Amino acid sequence: MSSRRVSGLLQPGRSSWSWRGLVLLLLCVSMSTLPGRSQQQAASDVSDASGSGSGEPIPVCTCNPQGVAEPTTPVCNATGYCQCMAPYTGKQCMECNPNYIFLQSQECVRAGSHFFPFGGEDIVTSIISVPLEQPTPFPFGVNGYSTLHISLLGFVATAAGDPFADGNELVNAIAPFYIIGTATSTGRLYYRFHTSGAVLAQVNATLNSSHSVGAAMVDGFEPLYALVITWTTIRRTSSNSSMMVPPGNTFQLVLTTDGCRSFAIVNYMNGSTAVSQGDTVRITVRQDGEVPWERMASGVAGDYTEVIPLNGLCTMATGERVCRSETAKLAAISPPTDTACPLSSQHAELDLSFSLLQLFSSMCYTNVFAGNLVCCYDSASGSLISDGAMGSFVTSSHPLRQAEVFNNTEWSLRSTCCQAGFCGLFYDKRPAIDSSARLFEQQQQQQGAGEPAAESVALLSVQLRSAQATGDPHFITMDGQNFTFNGLGDYLLVAAYSPGSNTTVMVHIRTVLVPDSSATRVSAVGVAYIAGTAAGQRLAVLEVRLGGAAPLSVFKETENITANLSASSSASSDPVFVTPYMAVQYRDDRVDVTSVSGPVITVRRHITSVFSFLTVQTTLSRVFTNNTRGLLGNMNENTLDDFTSENGTVFTLDLSGMEYYQSVGQSWRVEEMYSLLRAPYSYNSSHVPVFAEDLDLNSLPGVRGACGDSVSCLFDSIQANDTSVGVVTLNTQAVLMEQRSIEANIPPVISASSSPVNLDLGNNVAVQFNVTDPDGGGGAAPQVSLTHTGTFTTTPVILGTAPVYTVQLQINVSMTTVPSITITATDNAGANATFRPLLVFCPCEYGQTCRPLAQGQDSSGQDRGIIAQCNCNNSYTGPYCERDRDGCATALSTCPPSEECVDVPAPGFGSTCQITSVTSAVPATTAPVVTESTSSNIVAWLVPTIIVGVLLIGFFGIFIFVTYKKQGTVTYHVADNDGDIERKKKNKGEVVPLSVINPSYESATVPRERNGTDSASCPQSPQNGAATAHTADTADENHDTYVNDAAVKVSAPSETNATATATPAKKDYPVIYL
Repeated sequence: MSSRRVSGLLQPGRSSWSWRGLVLLLLCVSMSTLPGRSQQQAASDVSDASGSGSGEPIPVCTCNPQGVAEPTTPVCNATGYCQCMAPYTGKQCMECNPNYIFLQSQECVRAGSHFFPFGGEDIVTSIISVPLEQPTPFPFGVNGYSTLHISLLGFVATAAGDPFADGNELVNAIAPFYIIGTATSTGRLYYRFHTSGAVLAQVNATLNSSHSVGAAMVDGFEPLYALVITWTTIRRTSSNSSMMVPPGNTFQLVLTTDGCRSFAIVNYMNGSTAVSQGDTVRITVRQDGEVPWERMASGVAGDYTEVIPLNGLCTMATGERVCRSETAKLAAISPPTDTACPLSSQHAELDLSFSLLQLFSSMCYTNVFAGNLVCCYDSASGSLISDGAMGSFVTSSHPLRQAEVFNNTEWSLRSTCCQAGFCGLFYDKRPAIDSSARLFEQQQQQQGAGEPAAESVALLSVQLRSAQATGDPHFITMDGQNFTFNGLGDYLLVAAYSPGSNTTVMVHIRTVLVPDSSATRVSAVGVAYIAGTAAGQRLAVLEVRLGGAAPLSVFKETENITANLSASSSASSDPVFVTPYMAVQYRDDRVDVTSVSGPVITVRRHITSVFSFLTVQTTLSRVFTNNTRGLLGNMNENTLDDFTSENGTVFTLDLSGMEYYQSVGQSWRVEEMYSLLRAPYSYNSSHVPVFAEDLDLNSLPGVRGACGDSVSCLFDSIQANDTSVGVVTLNTQAVLMEQRSIEANIPPVISASSSPVNLDLGNNVAVQFNVTDPDGGGGAAPQVSLTHTGTFTTTPVILGTAPVYTVQLQINVSMTTVPSITITATDNAGANATFRPLLVFCPCEYGQTCRPLAQGQDSSGQDRGIIAQCNCNNSYTGPYCERDRDGCATALSTCPPSEECVDVPAPGFGSTCQITSVTSAVPATTAPVVTESTSSNIVAWLVPTIIVGVLLIGFFGIFIFVTYKKQGTVTYHVADNDGDIERKKKNKGEVVPLSVINPSYESATVPRERNGTDSASCPQSPQNGAATAHTADTADENHDTYVNDAAVKVSAPSETNATATATPAKKDYPVIYL
């Protein structure tokens, strides 16, 4: 609740007293002559105050007799303040406590019980701007406003100034007691904000008990805040002080919203709304350029409450209400700085620290442990979607651990908002996630500007590197170096230290002998999550073993959890959080272990005709650069130091198999007491492996055909005497190398302005964008393509060369399909980026503009296109501003009974009053004359037959029969000597009025209607011309069906009501009668 006093005796910036200060001074003087106080007493007070006599100053104390217990002898304090009785207050008891009104009679009168609490801020200026200081703007019409303008004149508007003055048609306003023509007024005005407590409860009670709105309109309404504005004793002072209305007008306006719907509650006080001396008082509401809605308030008697829906930013029948009200309750969050979404759907599939969400048919992933990202990808291109109904966003509820909360709130809320076309409201609270590849572009821009090239943690987190041990066993290091090591026992595969979390993920492998062979294989894998470095406390240990009751057995410490994992995997493919630090996805032949700090260990079982073995894959992000050790080397994008022993000695890559075994491999052997793996320990000091250089790699028939030049495949095939073993190794390594290729590639980046692209009818708009490839793409620029929906004047094509491109867009006709374009950039590795600019099409005619998009308005779905609503001025109306607005249809168009309302043709607006012709028995001397001509460019006469017959019937008129078939436009030239010609159009048998032609015009034009459809009224052009009607002939072969058969009736009301009429009379051909 805020409360500030903004008035004072001195005007800001002036050294003189304000008018209010002068009034108070005059009141002080006048109080000395109040009843019960003689002039001598008053003089005595002044004399005492001067300090004469006793020498001690006696304070001057002039009090409002209504507000003190003893009016004749008021009690004062040492500073001259009166001791007031409740509810009076102030220095002289000339003010009232909150919820009381100070009348001209100097009485404090309590407002009605239906009034909301008031008395916070006393405003004496004409208009004050009030910032709402709320996260949710106040919905008024199609937009939300963070600042409202309150006037002492009895209105609240969305902009400064008089909202009902000419030129302010687009200013939204509500005037609960607007006095037309008032320049100034006196009284007091208070406003106060309420965000909780009894006032919001009173708001709900008032809305639910109101007869002005239905129960459906307020169903589920939960006010976020209420702005209470109270005007007390407002008096008109614009012309004559005698026109003041004692005791003045007291009324109250309460503006409230739930973030979607908004209402105005108007309270009036008994006896304060009397109108006299010619004042006209209306409750007036204007929204979005429409003609103000008005209701006379002058007849209000007694305490009275009116509830007015302000429509708000949503329609009750759509999900926008839910979207606005629910997003208003969400606390805004910011994107994380230490992680980002995988670069593409391929990267997300490979990065097992992210898990696919099992939600409908979406391709969305979330990071397993943090659970603060929802990364969604286009199913066709694989590129990250950063907007629209399937855009990526930051979440506050973990999609895996809090699945029900996430599904029922954020996931469903995004769907609700986007289906209603207001994705932006959701993304305001749950920020959309841009392409991670843009991080690389930003880094390159920083490097180009000479700034430090340090990569952010988020940038490093999306760059993966995978390594592997497979077969007998063959290794591919974190930097991609291939080698063979056939040691027997337990070894440190990798220890990955995370500086950010000060934790280490350690992986041990156990190799055992293949039966009846000197070959070795991996039979078990141990994974530990350790606080600090590798020597720190082991917080969690998991072991995956080959064999047992299941193909792969999983142990947590010594507990076999295989059965539990198997049951969970049958119900869901989501990972199981087996410890606070590790999650496991289990399948019969594969186990994926994800740690909270990021590393993922994948263990796969391979079965051959000879023996089974495990493949161990380790996937790390580049966050671990220069922080790994073990058989998989130091991850730093440099293979030259991959052969590093446990003591830190770096060996060259040209070591023989035996040299590597003795100098590097065996240095990473783990003693049994330190091993992560349970017994039996497999180490045998007498084991002597076979090295590749000791084998004849061509000794096995067919081995070269199966393995080619792959040493790993040749080695395993010869060791097992079976090529199938070598082929498994070959394929496993090939899959890893393909994965490393995907991991290393960065998709293209498309950069463009995020502002909507505004397409006005007929205007050509150029959309510019840049396409870059952060990793160079082998020197070739990405290929750029475009798809679109909607009917453009010309098919959009991409112009320009890398990196700057443009697309020219133009629309000359209205469309029912939302316009959209999608630009795709593809690099040499097949990675894609897509860009969908938000297109806002404005279909308004006659130069009219569209309403601005409402707060948070975005396209529905992924098309990223909006057909905006036209904002017609006072001259035009219709969905596209295609028709003249009837000035006689507004509430302000009133004419005396003796006059007729006449619309002012567009582009003029409003109406005039004309004196109605008086009917007499004297016949008309001149009848109207109607002639016709055809438009040369569109008229096609098919069967011209003219039958002319003249028939004179009394004084009623002359008829000329014209039979024709036409396609296009017929122009009727109207001439009249008597004036006051009325033009009407008969549409399929019904005569409807169009407008009254100005007598000074010899003729007027009826333009062709939109899409060839006649309507009830046609605008009349202001220039002289021809009265034009059209038939839009759509006859079939038998000429028996016509759409929009039109006729023109021209009448000159007079004594004989002489009339000339053109009307269709035959089914096969229109016939004109004159």
